[in-house]
Amino acid sequence: MKHLLSVLFFFLLTFSNAQESALLWKIEGDSIDQPSYLFGTIHMIPKKEYFFPNYMKDAFKSCEQLIMEINLNEVSLKDQLSVASTFFLDKNIDQYVSKNKLADYRTYLQDTLKMKAKKVDKLFLMKPFYASSLIYKKAIGKFKAYEKELNKMATKQKMSVSGLETFREQINIINSLSVKDQFESTPYSSVLINEYYKLLEDYKKQNLSVFWTMMQEESEDVLNELLINRNKRWIPKIEMSIREKPAFIAVGAAHLAGPEGVIELLKKQGYQVTPVFSSLKLTGTPSF
Repeated sequence: MKHLLSVLFFFLLTFSNAQESALLWKIEGDSIDQPSYLFGTIHMIPKKEYFFPNYMKDAFKSCEQLIMEINLNEVSLKDQLSVASTFFLDKNIDQYVSKNKLADYRTYLQDTLKMKAKKVDKLFLMKPFYASSLIYKKAIGKFKAYEKELNKMATKQKMSVSGLETFREQINIINSLSVKDQFESTPYSSVLINEYYKLLEDYKKQNLSVFWTMMQEESEDVLNELLINRNKRWIPKIEMSIREKPAFIAVGAAHLAGPEGVIELLKKQGYQVTPVFSSLKLTGTPSF
């Protein structure tokens, strides 16, 4: 499971009782008048696998604001273009990956995923995190993003929307990660896609412990930058928001788990955070 650094950003403790594993959690406390909800997302899910059952919809409808990692409504084309240059490597890819491995990657991308040679050439100019997003999209096909779906629901319900960090801050976090670490965690092969689908099955089972176990296999820098430091920065913002009005807070599922995950950090602040759980029907796992 070492090769899932980028998977976690497109998803992103073992609890004392395994049955407490859930994607949706209710937040209650003396300092808030109405409960808020914390939801763990997977940032990219095959369209046919997307689920958001009635108990999640009911929780969403009871809230007056949507809080996500970033406010999608504030990310303009100008913002995206302004950071586009940071998506690319400053050295040739063969400085990071052996020629034999590159040849294997090209074979997989062109022969198995049917990517055109010119597209693969462009992909090899990019940092692994950004390149992997193109690989996932090609392998998964039609997909949905929970953040976009929730944003649509919030617009329809006339809810306010805010972000725990800005688009620029999120890009800076990604770019702070060592390119070497990114290549070690992101093989452009069937390993990456098969492990994505394994993680997807755990997501559908609402098994948060897997996310924490997986993140512990990453380097300390990756664990701190991608997860722990961000979680700690988010807590004061979450507290301020839920004291104002009930919120539906949606962040990558990996952020919920662990001793320094958002759930435990909120509990340390005195909130009661309890799981809202419902079983899901599973489907088979494709192999790529």
